[in-house]
Amino acid sequence: MVARRCGSAVFGSSLTVEAAVITTSPVCRAGAELAVYAGIATWLTWPLALKAQTHLPGVSTPDTLHGIWALAWAARAPFAGHGGLFDAPILHPTPRAFFFAPNGLGPAPLFAPLYLASGNPVFASNLTLLLALALTAWGLHRVTREWTGSWMAGLVAGATFLTSTQWTLYLTMWPTYVSVYYFPWIITLVAKSPSGRPAVVLLAVLMALQCLADPVYVAPVVIAPIAAIALTRLVRRGTRRSGFELVAAIGLTAAAMSPLYLGYLDARARTLSGGSWAS
Repeated sequence: MVARRCGSAVFGSSLTVEAAVITTSPVCRAGAELAVYAGIATWLTWPLALKAQTHLPGVSTPDTLHGIWALAWAARAPFAGHGGLFDAPILHPTPRAFFFAPNGLGPAPLFAPLYLASGNPVFASNLTLLLALALTAWGLHRVTREWTGSWMAGLVAGATFLTSTQWTLYLTMWPTYVSVYYFPWIITLVAKSPSGRPAVVLLAVLMALQCLADPVYVAPVVIAPIAAIALTRLVRRGTRRSGFELVAAIGLTAAAMSPLYLGYLDARARTLSGGSWAS
């Protein structure tokens, strides 16, 4: 049903949309494309946008509520005058209680301004989810269009993502499960072989932000393929420099993620040893 709705909405009007955006500047064209995907995501999930302030998609689960709380705390932590992000205000006087569960901070850059402006975590979560879907579809569109030179190919890529039934399950949980909008840009940077310090740093930042979506499940999916590509480039003289640059990007990503992993390892060690959490 979703596929049919999107097919009629997207492909039925694709020529009109293409004609409208093809004559505009690159920035306006990109903005128009993003607006189209945001509109499609809103339509496919309707009436979520209508009830965004009071309802959550699907059936709420413990993951849903915990994830929204974690994002809300991440947004408030810098202003809380507390011990910092990791000393979350739960299970007092337990320190570093943030590490009792995965927290999926990937959507925080989208969620935080929405939450701080509205004060409504449900509203912020729903808008973050819609933005995550739109940004991922738009990123796939832009990257595919760049690779193929075809606007229609980009449209097919974006629409395929939005109409995938795989996302129906994740829509009932929380935004971090659909926060994969950095992947298209990571892929295109790796394919272009980052050259120079700015490109390596940019790749590392994108990788770290994507890994934050879930340090257990998403991070390995980000790191492992790039590590494999780096190894294949290292063994060839012509691509060795690119291989070293990918290794550097992986190293920077690991350094950025290390506070999280060290925190989880410390929590695990304390739990297994039966040590006190109150110190």
